[in-house]
Amino acid sequence: MAHASTDTLAIRVMDRRDLDQAIDWVAAEGWNPGLKDAECFQATDPAGFLMCYLGAEPIGSISVVRYSSTFGFLDSLHSRKKRE
Repeated sequence: MAHASTDTLAIRVMDRRDLDQAIDWVAAEGWNPGLKDAECFQATDPAGFLMCYLGAEPIGSISVVRYSSTFGFLDSLHSRKKRE
């Protein structure tokens, strides 16, 4: 299996593991995500949660949920804290 270069930037739709990581980042920043929020929002728009990767490591996330053809909501832009 080929490994991504450590300097390759990629944005992908989140899977459940990515979503759990994003929720952990939100909680670490002091927000209080609801216990079932992730499931509800992801069910509304499965393609509306995006994770940014640098190589194989997740470094940022955003939710851009489409509720209808005329209404969407951008929220929860987060990034991993820089490692020393």
